[in-house]
Amino acid sequence: MKKVSLFIALLLIALLTFPSCRKMDKKAEESASAERMDELTVTPAFSWGTARAVEFSLTSAKNGAVYIRNSKGDCFHKGMLSTGELYTISVMIPSAVSEVKLTQNGTSAVVPITGDKVTYRFN
Repeated sequence: MKKVSLFIALLLIALLTFPSCRKMDKKAEESASAERMDELTVTPAFSWGTARAVEFSLTSAKNGAVYIRNSKGDCFHKGMLSTGELYTISVMIPSAVSEVKLTQNGTSAVVPITGDKVTYRFN
């Protein structure tokens, strides 16, 4: 029994040791050539921002709270809509978000964000 336990222990040590002794890929070292920010080559079209302002213009036939959320349900904004009045608000939205879920009085709609303005009317 002791021999089997010793054999298993040595086998585990060998399995954990040998894979870590591989040589590093030289291509990975060569690709990391920029060491400072001013050495980076970045295309002019690249956006450094992580969020953008989107203007929402919302109307409704009913009074009620309105929620602007992402697809996971995280709330970006909560406001109050009045019957027939235009509700306009600028909200900072993460750049990666391409659509939002608008909810008012149990009515929900998934609306795409294609520019910096979103217009929606609740029925």
